[in-house]
Order: sequence, then C-alpha cells, then structure tokens
Amino acid sequence: MNKKLFWISSGVGLIALLLVGLFVWPGVGDDNDSSSSVNDGPTFVVAPVELRTLSDDITVRGEIRRDQLQRITSGVDGQVSSVLVDDGDTINTGDVLYAIDGRAAVAVDGEFSFFRRLDVGSDGPDVLQLETILSSEGYDVGVVDQLYTESTRAGLREWQIDRGYGGASPEPDENIIVSLSSNSAGYTIGAKNTVAIELQPSVPNQELTSDTSKRTTAETLYVRYAKKESHNLLFRPTFTSFENDGPTIQVDRPSIEVTVSPASVTEGESATFTFTSDIAMPSDTVIEYTTTGSATADDDYEDDPLDGSFVFPQGATNYTLEVATLTDEVIENVEELTIEVGDGFNVNQDSSYIPGPLNEATLEIISPAGDVQTIEVRATTVSTSEGGDLSFEFETDLVRNEETTITFSVWGTATSGSDYFAEDREVDLPANAETVTVTFQTRDDNWVEQDETLWVTITLNPDESYVIGAQESSLGIIESNDMPELTIEGGGNVGEGGNAQFIIKADQPVVEDTSINYQLSGSASPGSDYKELPGTVIMLAGESEVAVQIETIDDDVIFLPGDMVVASWPARIGTVSVDDGEFILLGQQVLTLTEPDFTITLTLNPTDRGNLEVGMAVEVELQASDQDAVPGVIIELDETATVSADGSERYEGVIETSETLDAVDGANVNVDVTREEKIDVITVPVAAVLQDGQGNDVVRVVLSDGTTTQVKVEVGLSEGAFVEITDGLTGDELVLVET
Repeated sequence: MNKKLFWISSGVGLIALLLVGLFVWPGVGDDNDSSSSVNDGPTFVVAPVELRTLSDDITVRGEIRRDQLQRITSGVDGQVSSVLVDDGDTINTGDVLYAIDGRAAVAVDGEFSFFRRLDVGSDGPDVLQLETILSSEGYDVGVVDQLYTESTRAGLREWQIDRGYGGASPEPDENIIVSLSSNSAGYTIGAKNTVAIELQPSVPNQELTSDTSKRTTAETLYVRYAKKESHNLLFRPTFTSFENDGPTIQVDRPSIEVTVSPASVTEGESATFTFTSDIAMPSDTVIEYTTTGSATADDDYEDDPLDGSFVFPQGATNYTLEVATLTDEVIENVEELTIEVGDGFNVNQDSSYIPGPLNEATLEIISPAGDVQTIEVRATTVSTSEGGDLSFEFETDLVRNEETTITFSVWGTATSGSDYFAEDREVDLPANAETVTVTFQTRDDNWVEQDETLWVTITLNPDESYVIGAQESSLGIIESNDMPELTIEGGGNVGEGGNAQFIIKADQPVVEDTSINYQLSGSASPGSDYKELPGTVIMLAGESEVAVQIETIDDDVIFLPGDMVVASWPARIGTVSVDDGEFILLGQQVLTLTEPDFTITLTLNPTDRGNLEVGMAVEVELQASDQDAVPGVIIELDETATVSADGSERYEGVIETSETLDAVDGANVNVDVTREEKIDVITVPVAAVLQDGQGNDVVRVVLSDGTTTQVKVEVGLSEGAFVEITDGLTGDELVLVET
C-alpha cells in the first residue's frame, strides 16, 4: 500500500500529516513500538479536534385544520326566511346568522343553549341567562333574576324591534279615543278636544336583510327613543354626523345649576352653595367654578373649600359647598361672594356637562357693626282680579328715629298704564315704624288673557342707608276674569306594551287646583288592551298643562329558543346546511361552527411522542409551498394514545406559530423539532471513537513526535458524522479516524 508524507512542521513541536490516499499509520500498535514494518490492519486518516454546534433534531408530520366547535340546530319547525352567512365567515357577538319564519337567530354569549319558549311567569336559569344578555346589551329588564316579568318582556321587546322581529301573533290595529268632558266651574273646552291613539302590534313586522345585523348603535337608539318619547326620558340622541359606521350620537349632558342658602348671612355665619344636576350624574365628573364678588378670601370668608373645582359623584343629583364667613370689627357695606358654574371643557374640547340657566349664585355678607337697617318686601295681597288692588309691605329689622327712603323697581308681564296705574318707585318708611305699604290699583281691560305678574324688587337708595334682606322681591298676580280654555294634544301610534300619553293644556294657568274630566272610548278595551284610567286628573294651581299616561298591555312578545344562538364568539362558520326558502324541522342542523383560526395538529407515533415535550421550539414548513418555515412552539400533547382498528397507536399535539402560514384547511406540514442543541462543543468524527475492550470509549491522539497515544474519553451529543467529547480532550489535538 502506497503512503506519502505531504508536509511536516516542527515549529511548535507538532507533526501535522496530510495524507494523499490511504496509508497504514505506523503507530497504531503499542504506543512505544518503533517497528517500521507495514501494518496490514485498519487504515486511518488524521482529523483535527473541532468546536462545533450540534443539535438533536427530529421531523414529524402535521396537518393544518380548523376544529369544529359545535353544531347549530333549529329550535323550531319552520321555513328558512334568509341565511345571512356563508361558509368561512367569522361571526361576532350580535351578528344575525339566519332567520326562520322571519325570526332572526342572533349570536350571543352565554353558558348553554336555550331550550324552551319563555313568557311572563317563566322561571329558571334560562330566564337568568336571557336577562343577563339583554342587560349587558343595554336593555332594561328590571332586576336580573330567574323570573320572567313584564320588565323582562319590555326589554326583550326593544331587543326584538332593533333586530327586525315580527310579533308572535299580531292582532289587528285598535284605537283609543280620548275626549275632554266639561267642568263649568273651572274651564271651558276649546275646539281641539279629542285625540286618537292607534294601538299597533307590539313588535312590528320588518323585513330582515343582511344589513339588520349591522344596524348601527345610533339607529338602534333612535328607534328606541322614538318609541319611548312619551316617557320623559333624559336620554335624547341627536344625529350630528355620518361616518362609515352610521350616525354619530350626541347625548344630552347633565345641566348644572347652583343656588345658595341662605342668600344673606351676617359675618361669622355660614351659608351653603348647592350644585344641582338635572339628571343623575352618569360618572364621577369634575365640576369647575369661579368665585367673584367684593368679598375676599381669608378676609370675609374661609378659602379652604373654594379651590375652583370638585368631583360630582356618580349617581348623585346635588353637591354642597359650605362657606364660613369671618367676623371683623369694621362697619362696612354689604359684600358679595358669587360662585359661577364653569364651562367644563377638557383638553379635547369636549364638555361632560353644561351650565344650566341658574349657573351662578350670590351670597351677601352683612356686617353686624353699626345701625344698618335690613329691608325686605312681601306681598300682602298675593293675587287680585282685574280692577282690584295689589299691596306690598316693606319691613325693616331695625326701627330708626328718622324716616328711610326705600327705592324699588316694578317688573313682570303686567304693563304699567294698561294693567295697573303707575306708582312712584320709592316710599318713605316713617321714623320709628317697622313697616310701610305700597298699593297698586289694577285695571280691568275686559280682555281674555292669561294671568299677569307684577314683581316688586327692592333697590338701594342713593345714600345706601339700608341693606336688602333675603326677601328682596315679591310677586303679585293680576288674575284674568275669564276661565281658561282647555285643549288636548297627543295621539299617534304606540306598540302593545308601550306607553302613550295625551296632554291637556289651558290657555292660561288655573288659579286653583282644578279637576279636568275626560272620557276614553274606541275599539281597544280597558283592562285587556290598556290599564284602566279614572277619567279625571287634577291641574294644579298655577299650572297650565297636565299629562296623562296610558299604559298599554303587551301580550304579543315571546322568546323562542331559536332567537339566540349561544356559543363562544367569535367563531367561524364551517358549513351552512340550509338555503333560503327551505323547510326545516326541530333539531335539524342549520350550520356548524369551527375555530376562527387554523390549528396545526401533529400526528405522532409512540416513539415520536416519547421524544417530545410541551414547550419545545419547532420550525413548521408547509409542504408543496415556497413559503419559508416559520417558528413555533408545542403547546399541547396527548397523554394517552388513540388506538386504530389495526391496533396502531396514535398521539396528537398542537403547535402555535408566531407567523401565519398561507394554507388551506387540510394542508400538510413538516415539523422540525429541536430536542437538544449544544453550541461550540469539542467534537471529533464518530469514526475516531473506538472501544478499548473494557467498555470504554477511546480515541488515538497523534503526538508531536509522530507517534500516537490512546486517550480515554466521554462522549455526548452526536449529529451526523460528528460526536461531542465531554471529557478527555482539550480541543487542539489531532486524532486518527478509521476509514
């Protein structure tokens, strides 16, 4: 056998041999054998010890699929009105899937499928689930419990109207006729004295289309508001703009007003500013305000509570700030502290509330020092018929030994000269007197008109010799000699279960509580179509209108188990099994639901299953695709095997990838699993590792003088032609590799 030495280098005392072809290494016998005879045993080549990265990889098969979640079956016998979904659609809560006999099947979240028809008196967990669903979507069902009540039906009615349901058994339209009856002692009846209310089926028949499932929130709210307009709801949606998803809603904001009580205090006393909202505050809201006036903080009142804002608590309708005034020894004029409600604009220029008409209140702080009179006024004649007298009495809290000139203004709807004879705008309070009276003589103009007002308000005289008390104004009424004339407004359409109202109006306020009589007639029957009414209502003194509610009885709204499809949404439509117009039976499959996303499922034999663990990193490659492999991780593995008919065992697992594979349902994948990886470890060719006859692994290391020595080693991870040496080598040796 021919052998050649290509080069020898002894610069570092190491003989490196590069062999051309194969040769018999002369030193594979005893380490100290110097024989030059040719060995006819195995042949070897020299290989360096190297640092390599080794990994233990296995490849298994997998499949991309969507798991079926459940079958959706029909809850009733009937005809399929419309199917609004297709295979592969992703469905979210609130979407309409299909309709049977005009009744929509709506996707809802819940714990179990509905199984029976529900109506007033039904009791059970399915009622609780129904009420929970309706309440979570903003429909008022009263107390959420297991009992189906009229409140439940009212909330369900609005839900069904919003989704285009027809009534269960609609009745013909009926009517209620409301007519005014006379009361010769209190009023006359005008020309408009009758209204008609049309009582329609509870849930109007509506055409169900695919757009029904996408009805915007604004449209829904508009429908609900239009039906409940007579309830004096505080919620008033207005359409301000239209976007892709429909109109934008502007909801009325709370209107904030402020008052102070008492309006006037003596130094050292306290007063309370009360902020009032016209509706219960929808959330904790910061209310801003400003303080102005001649009174100054820390001199005339304590500044602690007046920092310019406060938090109006959710659900509250009023909030108070108590102000403590301070006493000093200075004789001074009346001072004022005014609090005004701010605009409430935030950084987005939105407003969580609006100031009401009474958006400021003023507190008068009176000095106790000196003999300063406080003047108040009150009407001694509250009202008079045209031609009679109205008298106002001015009163002081201190008696002076000289007269005091009191000035006042007169205002109101009554007109000087035509409704009363003109009077001077001042009066002298005599010395040592506590009161003085001013009388206005009214005029009888014989006109049919509303009662008119005459206000007297104290003003300060030029020398400011008195202060104005809390009762600074007083009202007198000039009553018309003619009785008010009544008319009636209202009518229109209302669905069963809704409320209608009619309003009785007087052309002028009544002067005393007045009984208003009315009659109800028509094709609708009291007690069965609407709750009975007494036929009379009181219009309170000073009022000019009164509203009467008609509460209709709803016997047309029911809940069928097919109205709501309970599942875990979002979900994907697997297969739609019915078509428009098809007749189906109770329990027949309508469609199937699958997971919305693909699942990569492994199919493993027992050996592969034994090599895998949850959490292992993988590379997933789609077969027959140019897409690069994507990284993933094993998230599920079967613990028990599925045994096939032929006796073979199969395990399954699930992989989650960080990227999406461009695949279809049923596509096959290769999954490379890295069981172990070691970086930059000492390696030698597998063929360099021999056995020494005692069960030990050894390698032949080439020494610097050209001889070899046998070194015992520990082996580790192997990959392909290389194996890891965990002990015995340092990494800079040359070893013999058997060929």
